[in-house]
Amino acid sequence: MRVMSFALLILNLPGSAFGTDRVVLPVSQPLEDSGNTAVIAQVLYVDFFNTWQDPATPVVLTAAENHLTTKSGVENLNLANLLGITVVPLPGSPDIEHRGETFLGLYGDTLAVYVRVPPDSEMEFIENMGRRYARYVPEVTVPATITCLKENARRLWPRVRYLKVMMQGNAAYLHQGGVFSLVNVVASPWPHDWRR
Repeated sequence: MRVMSFALLILNLPGSAFGTDRVVLPVSQPLEDSGNTAVIAQVLYVDFFNTWQDPATPVVLTAAENHLTTKSGVENLNLANLLGITVVPLPGSPDIEHRGETFLGLYGDTLAVYVRVPPDSEMEFIENMGRRYARYVPEVTVPATITCLKENARRLWPRVRYLKVMMQGNAAYLHQGGVFSLVNVVASPWPHDWRR
């Protein structure tokens, strides 16, 4: 798995305006590479994000569609998204320190998400020399996506110290879930504030 950095995607998500300044949010994503490999890249999303109110945002964006410029034009290269992986935060629990506010996916210092890997029947297949292969190799994509989830959760340190991943869908990947300590996870730092 290679690591590369910096693509830019500008979003305007409804209901996401918590302030007047746009924020650059780096998100690790598994990108399609030639062959059966994934490249972990830092894709930049620009919008009115507030990760205090919605701490699950960088983790959910792990599987979001991206629009990257390539020689062929603008393409979605996010393998997690192309395979059909979805990331959904749990409802969250009331935070005693903040007057009982509920933060999506947050349980104390643990961010909890469901990760659904589609069953084989929902995957896109290709034929090659009489054999059938998954178009986006789940054996590569699922572990790369889990790595990206941990990196994206680590950016919320010290508020988030653990990531709880509950796998759903394809039974072959249920063992990839668990509770992961983020203490030794390395993630690229937040960029400086971006102003218009």
